[in-house]
Amino acid sequence: MRHDWLIDVLDDLKTVARQDGLLTTANQLDDCLTLARREIDKKQNKLMRDTFVTENVVKLHAECKAG
Repeated sequence: MRHDWLIDVLDDLKTVARQDGLLTTANQLDDCLTLARREIDKKQNKLMRDTFVTENVVKLHAECKAG
């Protein structure tokens, strides 16, 4: 996954915030992690869907040309 580093950084920041007693910050970073994971998943799903559609359009076009 291209965005693993982003999740790792947010998680590390959350851990440090919690260790330092910055609980509001840690909770906000937890929310950021949830949002980042959702957004990354959504982007990856769209990419997979677009790839699937493109491959099938190319395949269908080739079948139509073949007759």
